[in-house]
Amino acid sequence: MRPGGKITLIGICVIDILGRPVEELPKGQGSHPLDEIKATVAGTAGGTSIDLARLGADVTVVGARGDDLLGQMMEETLRQEGVTPLLSLKEDVQTSATILPIHPDGSRPAWHVRGANRELGPEDVPADALRNRDVV
Repeated sequence: MRPGGKITLIGICVIDILGRPVEELPKGQGSHPLDEIKATVAGTAGGTSIDLARLGADVTVVGARGDDLLGQMMEETLRQEGVTPLLSLKEDVQTSATILPIHPDGSRPAWHVRGANRELGPEDVPADALRNRDVV
């Protein structure tokens, strides 16, 4: 058993697109150079699962994703981080995502699409994800 125990998280998995620093939104078709644009797996289940895996736990995350590039990226990123992803594929719904323009003071307003998370239900939780776990 890995240090940190066997943990299953169930819930919100999101792709966050972060840009910084954003001092103001460009007008019309204008543009503004940024220092960084980054995509991450976030959400109370998705982001937390990565943190726990990095701390050494054996982590499974149960969530939902759309049949799109963001969903593929989410699943692959979770695997690369050592998390076992059990993401239900929701047809005709996009993967939940947020755009976060991060201001120099650290504040971060958000544009969010609830997407596949809106359709996650008890039927998406496999019984095996709950067996022999230290924490759910």
